[in-house]
Amino acid sequence: GLCGIPERLIDAIRDAGTKDLTIASNNAGIDGEGLGKLLRTKQVKKMISSYVGENKEFERQYLAGELEVEFCPQGTLAERCRAGGAGIPGFYTKTGVGTLVAEGKEVKNFDGQDYILERGIFADLAIIKGWKADESGNLIFRKTARNFNQPMATAAKICVAEVEEIVPVGSLDPDAIHLPGIYVKRRQENRIPHDAPARDGVMRSFAIGAALLLAGCASAPAEVATAPAPPVPLPAPAPAEAAKPPVALQYLYGSPEAAVAVRATNARIADYGVWRIKQRPTDSVVLAPGATLDAPAFEPCGNKPFAAVFDADETLIWNLGPMRLFAEKGAGFDLKVWDQWEKSGAGKALAMPGSVEMVNKLRAAGITVIANTNRSAANAKGSEDTLRAAGLGEFKHGETLFLMGDDAGGSSKDGRRAAIASKYCVIILGGDQLGDFSQQFNVKDLPAAQRMALATSAGATALWDKGWFLFPNPVYGPWEKLGWGDTFPSDKQWEPK
Repeated sequence: GLCGIPERLIDAIRDAGTKDLTIASNNAGIDGEGLGKLLRTKQVKKMISSYVGENKEFERQYLAGELEVEFCPQGTLAERCRAGGAGIPGFYTKTGVGTLVAEGKEVKNFDGQDYILERGIFADLAIIKGWKADESGNLIFRKTARNFNQPMATAAKICVAEVEEIVPVGSLDPDAIHLPGIYVKRRQENRIPHDAPARDGVMRSFAIGAALLLAGCASAPAEVATAPAPPVPLPAPAPAEAAKPPVALQYLYGSPEAAVAVRATNARIADYGVWRIKQRPTDSVVLAPGATLDAPAFEPCGNKPFAAVFDADETLIWNLGPMRLFAEKGAGFDLKVWDQWEKSGAGKALAMPGSVEMVNKLRAAGITVIANTNRSAANAKGSEDTLRAAGLGEFKHGETLFLMGDDAGGSSKDGRRAAIASKYCVIILGGDQLGDFSQQFNVKDLPAAQRMALATSAGATALWDKGWFLFPNPVYGPWEKLGWGDTFPSDKQWEPK
């Protein structure tokens, strides 16, 4: 059927091109829809199903010997999945005794009645469709979608849930939760109005796109296990050519639109810097300690030399190496991997469009270019090498390179900004996150509406493109936790009639 199925996750497996799949499902969809999409692309080696009567392509492949089929009574299929998820390797049932279903299976007599042995199903990957989920993965199913989705979720090493809405933790009534979040390894939001066709859904991926996520989860031929197995690490990723990068990565690192936007920002920065030093400003653009955007005050310049201060990652350089690695593996940010990247990434990062020209123009005008980044001070040499290899020239730790651990503020950049402003008249701040300008934007648990108000306040507006320069970064940032209500005003909601 087509009700309660993870349509976008099926699309992602199709786009990933994963072959030789063994799929356990109540049915095989219909021609061109649901699992019918994977049959059409001949990605399925075997189906374990109870009803397949509405799919002509399924029939053709089966009769031609291109598709293996294991028919399983519907209740037995549900129990096989439930058993697999519960750690039960097999069970006896009367259903199918004396029929083709019993062929090749152990038959045992209990109290004068014959029963056949059915094995529990435990797969490499489960894809399910839920209605609502919270940020911990706790799920609520909608009506009959609960029938198979719930047992399927428990019967695999990895479960990916496609849901119509993700809400903050605590928003769901604990008594209404159908599936605890411990079973759900990944979540994808795909909001589809109940009275609208599926194609009208709007998808928003969390952390990485579903196509690469599933390419990583189901890269090897996905055999259905016949007995439960302990959790294992994520399987090896599929070849890079098997799937497209997530949309956000495509845009930032590969699109001409992003290249033009970044180059234009760098050109504005260079022109602004050359113009600004001629004015001999009295104040820097670094907020003074204790100052707020509601009542801004800035570090005085005096006769200090001029400086422009930039974040490094996704501001001066694009970290192509780890970003591709994380996406292809279907993994989130890994601090241990990132630590290795900081040490050995020289030559694998790319100077952002126009950044080399911008840095050279500022230096030629007598402006010191400084990087203030949350990379670790323990890996200072690696970061120096990476910036140099990208063509950005020399950055020296403690002088023109400031790193996490350089001050008592830990990961806060405010302390490092203050240290820089005590020696320089900072006329430019550049970054890809609001925290690159002030930690006021990153106060813990700051509501989204207040953060937006702060960023668009009169104090901040007076600085954007007039000392503060923001680069586009749709790949990661504090905004990843925004919900539907934060992103789309309720009075602008629209559905076709």
